[in-house]
Amino acid sequence: MAGFGAALLLGKGAAWASEPYPSKPVRLIVAWPPGSSADTSARLLAQKLAESLGHAFVVDNRPGASGIVGAEAVARAAPDGHTLLFNTANQASNRVVFPKLSYDPLTDFAPVSLIHRNVLSIAIHPSLPARTLEEFLLHARARPGTLSFGTPGMGTPHQLAGELLNQRAGIDMLHIPYKGGGPAVADLVSGQIPVSVASLAAVLPFMRAGRVRLLAITDSARYEEIPEVATLAESFPGFDVSGWSGVFAPAGTSAAVISRLNAEIGRALKLAETRRTMNAAGLVATHSSPEALGKLVRDDIERWTQVVRSGVKIG
Repeated sequence: MAGFGAALLLGKGAAWASEPYPSKPVRLIVAWPPGSSADTSARLLAQKLAESLGHAFVVDNRPGASGIVGAEAVARAAPDGHTLLFNTANQASNRVVFPKLSYDPLTDFAPVSLIHRNVLSIAIHPSLPARTLEEFLLHARARPGTLSFGTPGMGTPHQLAGELLNQRAGIDMLHIPYKGGGPAVADLVSGQIPVSVASLAAVLPFMRAGRVRLLAITDSARYEEIPEVATLAESFPGFDVSGWSGVFAPAGTSAAVISRLNAEIGRALKLAETRRTMNAAGLVATHSSPEALGKLVRDDIERWTQVVRSGVKIG
């Protein structure tokens, strides 16, 4: 019976591989809410893929549990390429932060391509009496345990950046996880929280309107759209935390489908309009091979494991 069942599965996979792709609308499950940097990037990508592949790519936001809800849905989906996951670096970090996951990010997914690198920032509400990073750190050191910082969720690069800033700067901010970057930034803008480690995609419009103040970015180099904003590395050498987003298919998806998706994603990310739109939102369009994305996930899991072992509190 076991051999017969395996034959059925192989036959079904072969049938999927032989069908033209896509043969129906593709559901792109975004593990984060509308308004997040992942959602912004996913909607742009879905539009371009629909144009090139001739079938709709429907964005389906499934936020919750730091990206776990969306990932679970795709891990259980048929491996025919018509259900895909658009997730952030939490695809890797969740394995360290939540050891009892119902799926394995290394074995239950087939990497397709990296989509963008994500510039992160330290943003504060204008009511705080600080206009520079140095002034903010003096303010925070005088008030240990009283300031809070919001992020898109536990185990995000945003939380990692905030906790590392606590450690490197000798401050004690409390972490508040949200169900995505949009809600965290909304509370920052309204003054419900004083600080957020936020994606530039989420805060740039509010910075330009004077409703939030950017103190620094967490990348190692200044960002060309806002060259006046310093990096944390300028104050804390070696500080370098960035986010990313990528597309994944369920494990078992045929190599032919993965290859076609990867090629079309590469074409979409090379378009001047795509790169310009992402860049303006604080995202750096970045195509990769499936193998490179898989290596990034493995490397990030190891990186997060070492961070937790060093004593940085995550989760």
